[in-house]
Amino acid sequence: MADERILVAVDVSNLWRSCQEVFGNWYRVNYIALQKKIRAQRFHECNIKFIAYTVTLPPKWIGREGGRRKKLTHENDKFLTYLRLKGFEVKNLVAKTEKSVNKPFHTDWDVGIALDAVNLANTYDTFMLVSGDGDYSILLEDLRKRDKRVEVVTFEQTTSRTLHLAADKVIFLTEKEVFQAQPKYDA
Repeated sequence: MADERILVAVDVSNLWRSCQEVFGNWYRVNYIALQKKIRAQRFHECNIKFIAYTVTLPPKWIGREGGRRKKLTHENDKFLTYLRLKGFEVKNLVAKTEKSVNKPFHTDWDVGIALDAVNLANTYDTFMLVSGDGDYSILLEDLRKRDKRVEVVTFEQTTSRTLHLAADKVIFLTEKEVFQAQPKYDA
């Protein structure tokens, strides 16, 4: 389809967990390789918009500087900046923590991605979901009823069967789209 408009929704948390499950704890997704793989699926002119849906922990505050609290930055800040520099629109949720058990909650984008997919439906022809989460199956079925093409990009070993069946096309990520991060050891 000439001038095809594609919306790529990347569920970063799901992708991260799936990558670790398939390859091991020190493996991470190479987002440049991911973009290349997605672009390589088209042999015609197309307009691709990438949105990365991320979750970060709340910032920690350290001391005061000039009467103001100073925020401690962490690795996630660098990662979010990296994604933006690589052409992703970044949507971020800050996880909330239940103080009584110090357990994070509000840590997924399932509803947010579904809302964007529906609310932005007039801006794309193809919705490409980068996730293997079967919870998205209902969304994909709904988008197909709206005459949208739906594709899934995921790791074969961690893809929900219902998600696979709901998509027009499934593209599997391989070891070419990941890298091994260096372990960090505390001194």
